Amino acid sequence: MKSVRAQFMVVDCPSLYNCIIGRTTLAKLYAVSSTIHLKLKYYTQDDQVATINGDIAAARRCFEAAAKNLNTVVTPKKSEPKKNPGVNTIGTSVDLDARLTK
Repeated sequence: MKSVRAQFMVVDCPSLYNCIIGRTTLAKLYAVSSTIHLKLKYYTQDDQVATINGDIAAARRCFEAAAKNLNTVVTPKKSEPKKNPGVNTIGTSVDLDARLTK
């Protein structure tokens, strides 16, 4: 397991970010970040690539709240998932899989 010592500065001001990691810390972790995609990729102790995904909808709400100088962000209640009606099938005896036809 790899541990990296990082120095943080705490600032009392409204911000869109929970944490800002500097370039030197990212370099020590061999991590790649994408602000546009809200992702951080890094190597695990097993030399596998792991991804931390951000929540785009939550980031958008935070951005809008910060733009309006609001102190709180309202998270909407989760609605019932829409039921997928399924696929309409057409009764046919023709097999469309080329691997099975001669």
